[in-house]
Amino acid sequence: MSTQKKSALKVTLAIATLFAMSSSFAQDYTASCSTAGFTGTAYINAEREGPRVYVTNTAYQIKAPAGHQNAHAAKLSVYEVDGYFNKPTPWKSYSKNLRQDNLKHAMKMRTYLWTPSSVTQYVKFEFDRSQNSKPTCTASVKILLPG
Repeated sequence: MSTQKKSALKVTLAIATLFAMSSSFAQDYTASCSTAGFTGTAYINAEREGPRVYVTNTAYQIKAPAGHQNAHAAKLSVYEVDGYFNKPTPWKSYSKNLRQDNLKHAMKMRTYLWTPSSVTQYVKFEFDRSQNSKPTCTASVKILLPG
């Protein structure tokens, strides 16, 4: 076997070992913010599969002040920034019909990124209030990836 082929094989094995070591990562996170008596919490799961990282919003919970608990027109939007290229994904909105009943509601919104180091997810809640104004708040969570 030539020296060049041996070097290429060593590099390939090193990369495969790195991906195998980092492929078992899975972690849960929360991101919360409050404004005008409302509190929104997003439940997030991050999972690595080789070089790809999946960030999934799995549930949300919205606490509302008296008189606004039965409203169900709140909105949740997210975007991610990878910690290696520092490139943001576009904003994605889950729904304009989120409930503000202080209960945890399942959802599924998933993004995948190619990143070796970290991801920061930004979560924006737009709450439903009977007045014309829509209070909003933004939170973020940094997901550190092993490797």
